Amino acid sequence: MNVKSALAYIALASVVPGVYAAQTIDEIKVNLGQTLFFDQNLSLNRNQSCASCHNPALAFTAPEPNQVESAASLGSDETSIGDRNTPSINYAASSPELHFDESLGRFRGGQFWDGRAGTLENQARQPLFNPKEMALTDKAMLSKRIRQTGYYIENFPKAFGLPVFSDDKSLLAAVAASLAAFQKADFFRPFDSKYDRYLHGDYQLSAMEETGRSLFFSKTRSNCTNCHRYGRGGDLMEPFSNFSYYNIGVPVNRALRSKNGMDQGFRDAGFTLATDRESFPGRGRFKVPVLRNVVVTSPYMHNGIFRQLKTVLEFHDRHNNRARSLNPETRSLWAEPETAEWIDSTILEGRILTDQDIDALIAFLKLLPDRRYEKLIDD
Repeated sequence: MNVKSALAYIALASVVPGVYAAQTIDEIKVNLGQTLFFDQNLSLNRNQSCASCHNPALAFTAPEPNQVESAASLGSDETSIGDRNTPSINYAASSPELHFDESLGRFRGGQFWDGRAGTLENQARQPLFNPKEMALTDKAMLSKRIRQTGYYIENFPKAFGLPVFSDDKSLLAAVAASLAAFQKADFFRPFDSKYDRYLHGDYQLSAMEETGRSLFFSKTRSNCTNCHRYGRGGDLMEPFSNFSYYNIGVPVNRALRSKNGMDQGFRDAGFTLATDRESFPGRGRFKVPVLRNVVVTSPYMHNGIFRQLKTVLEFHDRHNNRARSLNPETRSLWAEPETAEWIDSTILEGRILTDQDIDALIAFLKLLPDRRYEKLIDD
């Protein structure tokens, strides 16, 4: 780990638990994953780590400011900008391995907005070599960088056996497994929000919060739980996502496209970009995000087009409410969907929401940040 990485690591010590004296192989893997997560040496120009785009102090989202107001993140070359918003990786481990749910007739689980990584281990590999992210050229470069750190030389064999350094492929698998182990740790899924405390009898809801809770879970008054409930048979440890993929008519983020050089006519196919699933019907489908910490992880949608949570709720309501014809952020008509022909309209059906309903839903969503992020909530 270089000096800059070490300083960043220390600065976040109040948020991230320190590396402890490991007693088991699993603990060593978690410690390795934590160290890798903050190691800028694992990017092309030794200036970017996983934490650069997934800042633990900001609920594991991209820090501001940047050239595109955090709608997407800069790469290691400090020039490249992606076309999608950096999602929080809190509760990413709650998403199951990508699979086709026969009972529901749809895919669920996986990682990334488009589900192209079926597991956390697969997800952990990709940013390392993405030219718009950490931009390492190949496995050999990763292996060389890993071998430059004594901590890795000492601990990878302890966790994965002596042959781990025998070839680049084995070492990459160990790096991915370690990063996944860190993300599976309880630290990423504390389930200690005000809502969780309410469920345990340790927090009393206000009248507005109770109205929002009732509205959110109502099967007749809103459509929230069509997508934002996993359905495990209870509210304890609920991630507030069914981890499915839908097209809800999100417009192109043209401001982002003007910065990243993407053709304004390009259409992001979403889920169908994932390997071996081009035949799956529908385009423009993206993964339902977890709602925990949502009030502190602006901007929103897969392309970061909306800055305010109120805008997101009004955007959803516009499918049922003709009165919501204007984007409240721009005061202009809502832009056309990026992929209009495949919108999943049935999951958007619901009763019209009043302004008071939206305020109540926001009050409920403000119950969902982890305890350590409650100080980030705007009043």
